[in-house]
Amino acid sequence: MKTNRILVADDHPIVQEGLQSHLSAKGPEWEVCAVATTGLEAVAKAVTLAPDIVVMDYKLPDLNGLEAAAQIRQRAPSIEVLLFSEAGSPFVLQRIYHSSVRGCLLKSEALDDLIPALETIRRHHRFRSRALTELCEGIAASAAACATLTRRELEILRLIAQDLSSLEIASELGVSIRTIEAHRTHLFRKLKVRSVVGLVRYAIYHGVVEL
Repeated sequence: MKTNRILVADDHPIVQEGLQSHLSAKGPEWEVCAVATTGLEAVAKAVTLAPDIVVMDYKLPDLNGLEAAAQIRQRAPSIEVLLFSEAGSPFVLQRIYHSSVRGCLLKSEALDDLIPALETIRRHHRFRSRALTELCEGIAASAAACATLTRRELEILRLIAQDLSSLEIASELGVSIRTIEAHRTHLFRKLKVRSVVGLVRYAIYHGVVEL
């Protein structure tokens, strides 16, 4: 049975230890040959030690996981990379999902999907976990909904997210409260949210307003 040598790159000791323990429990075919705590260290150790797979967090000091993976691919193209990330920024998740990195999954599901992901990418096939896929499809659908908003609807959404009341928005835009309420109803329907809180979350999530 072939031993697959794994380089683990994460700057949290508890994650490093958890991954090593999980892999060790899965059998002798999975061997952690080294660990790294920064993107630059991951690249250097990958080039020097030539592991079969690098299991790497996206959020690393020096270089993020995508940047480190690109350097590894350039300098040692036979090495596969499994990248995991927290369910954070939609922009980051979409970049990870659509990247050339062979394997990607969410950090919250890393242990459940780790072995299936490793088995897939060691055969040089693409792996995207179900949760990451569903999340990115939802982001894409939500972004598409945002693209259907008119300029006035975006303006009203921005003002709602800034905690202005319907009366204040109507006064600022020089329209009636009834007009603002009608636009708000359209926003609920288009964006598939049920409350003003949902509108605010949507606006923040998609960068309509900044915190």
